[in-house]
Amino acid sequence: MCEIAERNGYEKAVQEIDQKTGGDGEYRYCLGMEDSDRHTPDAPAMIQRIVDRFEILNLLDEATKTGSDQPDDSPLSNLSGWQDIATAPQNIKVLAAYQNDHGNWRIVTACYHTRLDWSDEYGDHEEEFAPEAWYEENDSSEVIYPTSRTPTHWMPLPTAPGASKDSPVSSSGGEPDYCYDPSEWEFTCNWDDRDQVHGWGDALEPGEPMRVATLFAGPDKWVADVPITWDTDGNPDDRETKWFDSEAEARAALSATATEAKP
Repeated sequence: MCEIAERNGYEKAVQEIDQKTGGDGEYRYCLGMEDSDRHTPDAPAMIQRIVDRFEILNLLDEATKTGSDQPDDSPLSNLSGWQDIATAPQNIKVLAAYQNDHGNWRIVTACYHTRLDWSDEYGDHEEEFAPEAWYEENDSSEVIYPTSRTPTHWMPLPTAPGASKDSPVSSSGGEPDYCYDPSEWEFTCNWDDRDQVHGWGDALEPGEPMRVATLFAGPDKWVADVPITWDTDGNPDDRETKWFDSEAEARAALSATATEAKP
């Protein structure tokens, strides 16, 4: 009973903070829109949600004090403050702000997706692609939804608690927080100007690189099955899937002979 009371207390705190920040039931929606104990996070997870809400509340209070319409030399004009949504990056998570129907500012973790395959979220591999738009995205394991209104301002995500300020994060202007490891990720193929998700075994051809884009985020890369061992006649015997920054690098690796590959 104490654990249930504790969870209910955390839930009430989160709801009250959401109400003050202009929230509209995000807490319950992200739990599958069901009010059930089995859908309630454990206490540590709920504490983290409260910490996250307080951080957003502080950002909202700061934005309210400084105002939204500021000259170019204001704190809102640099990378550490609020910026016009027209300057926001694409396919990278940021903090986005917009006013809800009641005129209250709502701040969410969001991403402007330009190549989101609907099947990525729902698992049916039909040729349906979500339109370019702003989507709320709190965690990669949650179903994402379009923002209820188009954001008007954005700012980079803060560094995660305990993380080094030099760590690569999606909002720092450095390398975004996604993975290029082909052993763990599928890739999207740029065919007919549309991105389509494929598994690893059915698209790559030996000796030919493929231009790809990571799921949801990041600059295009090239991937290829490059030779790593050769037979006695000098022909590739075994291959390994690797990522490259350019087509030239991928083709150079594909054409490498056993002699050239030796350190």
